[in-house]
Amino acid sequence: MKELEEKVQSNEKKILEWMVNVESKVNDLQKLKTDDEVTPDAPLKRQKKPAALLQSPWVNQYDSVVGTSTVGTSTVGTTKRVLKGTSAFKVGLFSPCGSDVEAFESWYKQGLVTKKKVKHFNEDNITISPCFYFSDIAISSKMWWLELVTTNEALDDTQMDVCFYYLRKLLRYGPGIKINATTTDFAFDSQVRGLYDDFSKDPLVLVKQTSLLSYPIGLYMPCNTSWREVDHVLMPLRMYNSAHWILCHFDIKEMCLNIYNSYTKIVKEPVVLEAVRPFSIMIPYLLFHTGFFEGKNIPEQEALKPLVVKMVPKLPQQKNDGDCGIYVIKYAEYFINEMLKEMPKIFNIAQVRKHLATQLYVYTKRKQVENYDTDNDWVPKDV
Repeated sequence: MKELEEKVQSNEKKILEWMVNVESKVNDLQKLKTDDEVTPDAPLKRQKKPAALLQSPWVNQYDSVVGTSTVGTSTVGTTKRVLKGTSAFKVGLFSPCGSDVEAFESWYKQGLVTKKKVKHFNEDNITISPCFYFSDIAISSKMWWLELVTTNEALDDTQMDVCFYYLRKLLRYGPGIKINATTTDFAFDSQVRGLYDDFSKDPLVLVKQTSLLSYPIGLYMPCNTSWREVDHVLMPLRMYNSAHWILCHFDIKEMCLNIYNSYTKIVKEPVVLEAVRPFSIMIPYLLFHTGFFEGKNIPEQEALKPLVVKMVPKLPQQKNDGDCGIYVIKYAEYFINEMLKEMPKIFNIAQVRKHLATQLYVYTKRKQVENYDTDNDWVPKDV
């Protein structure tokens, strides 16, 4: 027992030292900003995706927070101004104006052909040059947009990450947003699942996972917020046992997970509960090892209890196999706007997809045309 206590104390000391080091790195990055708020000179790495089959072949991963090989400058070598506090998504439901929809459709349909009932782009129009940048994700092919727009086409991890990044920015900067929340990304999902077997044998393996431990303290991904400062965490999860996206809502005050499943007819509750178990068990340990319970007079045994899992009933349901990601985004949108009770029984998925793509296109195209970048509220991943 004494040996175990000494091991725990040693690991906690390492975590504390690591957190101090991370804070120092954040301060260093902030010092790199000039009065004009140009992008820092030091490139920041995006974590490699652990599941190759879930990656989009139409995405380039860049080291730069703005996606360019020369950080802080455009491709012609001129310094870009940086706008803070913006998001591709606006407060309310995602309904772009008609002229924006027309602009997107005009661009999207250039070179779009159908051969044997399969849509694709001709060689002259498939490549996007210069690339479209969303935080640290660079989109270089129109096929990424084809998958986003096409009904029954499953969304991949990059499409979900882009959308949830802008949801985080909406939560932070959206005027009138009262929900105090943040989100996670696909890397969080994959890291928890990937570590769970080892964690089940020895929970102390978690204290060595600095990237995973950085999520609750507000680090590791763009526009993250410490979980001590929010009431809710929205987690897009791709179930390993069915390749199905669900929304996992961590209600911090209630210490429970609320699960939004858009395909209950096919993906049954026992399968969902099995997929969510690693999060129910590991999240309390994540909180414990990052000091979340300090000063709250909660006994350790109570703090480390698995989270209660609840299935949210009577949700709009998808009608095919591939639209689950879109439903997850819509659930999150309605939650953020405090409109869950106003969700329709059926979503017009074709329209939802078009509107989602339109907002992303207009947002990034405007950055290109007006030659500016947007602040990513970046924090270091390479810790």
